[in-house]
Amino acid sequence: MLNNSLKKVLRCGKCPGCQCEPCGTCIYCQDRPKFGGPNVRKKACIKRKCLRVLKKRFQRELPTFNARVGCNNCRDCKMLDCQKCLVCLDKQFFDNHYIPGALCSRKLCNNASRLEIPSTSQFKDLSESRKEIKQECRLIAIEIDDLPGNLMPKLYKVEDQFEENPIETEEYEEEDPVETRHHYLSKKPVEEGTENEKPPYSYLALITMAIKDSPERRLHLSEIYKYIEERFPYYRHLNKKETWQNSIRHKLSVNDCFLMLGSNDKKGNYWTINAGYDDMFTNGNYK
Repeated sequence: MLNNSLKKVLRCGKCPGCQCEPCGTCIYCQDRPKFGGPNVRKKACIKRKCLRVLKKRFQRELPTFNARVGCNNCRDCKMLDCQKCLVCLDKQFFDNHYIPGALCSRKLCNNASRLEIPSTSQFKDLSESRKEIKQECRLIAIEIDDLPGNLMPKLYKVEDQFEENPIETEEYEEEDPVETRHHYLSKKPVEEGTENEKPPYSYLALITMAIKDSPERRLHLSEIYKYIEERFPYYRHLNKKETWQNSIRHKLSVNDCFLMLGSNDKKGNYWTINAGYDDMFTNGNYK
């Protein structure tokens, strides 16, 4: 789980994104008591996002971003873009200038190939002191959602010069998704612990284990339950399974670490790991 001692990037309070009125229709507005919601998510309207925060996210993540090119034929490639990852933000605000032709990073195309992109030094701010730079290194990335499309071009000017510096990317091998998925679901994970020993992992860690151990890196809710029960006898032998299963379902619905994907079968939607949090899970703990 994210360390509460880490501070979020502060809003400037002056840009059009900060001063934008709540739309009243997005999932975060609908959650607020003002619009009749339960106040569970506790996030600002997706259109009220500071442009300074957006700039900081690109500054942190673009130099090491793993870009891919999709096959454009599979079901994942034909799904709607997430509108939240660096690829989607680049498409919306910079006209594909930084990561041209890249696949939305939250799409799980099995036939994707790597895309080398040049590193860039566009986001330099020479007025920042050493103390401010050191502080920014400790800031966690805030989820960036939709902003009014006319804001970014007015405030940010795209530079034309790049430095050639290929980054490490991920390669995918072609495989039959149906066959692979059937093989995974029919293969039980190695048991860990006993029925009287509660695993030393949080619910977030258990969910991440299940998703990361699947070949497609996405699972239905029922498949997450099944994985946890088969790997940890403690949860399999509990009398009231609905208690921990309700906790799993709650963590999936309110935590930004996980993303819900559409599905055409009767088992419901898939769940996967948010690309921005993919490297935060290590040995059952979150950094």
